[in-house]
Amino acid sequence: MAQRSMRETLEHQGIRIARYEVIRRIAIGGMAEIFLARDLSIGGASRTVVLKCILPSIGSDPSFVELFFDEARIAARLSHQNIAHVYDFGEADGQCYIAMEYIDGLHVSQLVRGLYPELMPVEHAVKIGSLVADALFHAHTITDAEGRRLGIIHRDVSPENIMVSLDGQVKLVDFGIARAADQVHHTQVGVLRGKAAYLSPEQCVGQPFDHRVDIFSLGTVLHEMLCGRRLFKRESDFRTMQAVCKGSVPRPSDSRHLD
Repeated sequence: MAQRSMRETLEHQGIRIARYEVIRRIAIGGMAEIFLARDLSIGGASRTVVLKCILPSIGSDPSFVELFFDEARIAARLSHQNIAHVYDFGEADGQCYIAMEYIDGLHVSQLVRGLYPELMPVEHAVKIGSLVADALFHAHTITDAEGRRLGIIHRDVSPENIMVSLDGQVKLVDFGIARAADQVHHTQVGVLRGKAAYLSPEQCVGQPFDHRVDIFSLGTVLHEMLCGRRLFKRESDFRTMQAVCKGSVPRPSDSRHLD
């Protein structure tokens, strides 16, 4: 099936992509669409998954396709209870896809802005932060069969990429712009990747960086969970990155009483 016709049919419930049946579209971004789908291959049963499909407008560009599958290869190497699993990836009828674990819950931004009438309890924020830190430690230190560190950096640790399920599980999701030491494609120097309000100073000014940028981003998220408001966000990305580089961080105790 041609990509154009596949794109048109993806609008409709029940369309099959490989062994997956589309339920509905969840989101659309600059590189891919996200669908809720059923995996129909499990011994007559079905499993709900998140299906990420590359947009047809860039699906004919080999460099974008390789970037898309870089994400899948990186995430598939990770096996941790606080990282969303990648089950499968491939191409079917001209459509490139990644099948991932579905987390039934809310992301941290929804928790901060909607679930808590006032401030998130300190113990909840710290627990979420510690579990994400554990997930990042796994990604940062995982090695290959020869014991060489893979050097995986998430690069987009933000409230929208931290999910909390209805039963209390915490999952780091979306390694879409992650970088690994042996990755085929690398971001060009000076090209920003990630959300401006959660970048590190090194990323903002185009300097070399390592896994510590993820720790900086997680610190920003933790601050926002504790204080209930954005830390570096300003009226433009330029002003936001200026705030990041300036490094003026108010104490959480200025927003709440901390014992």
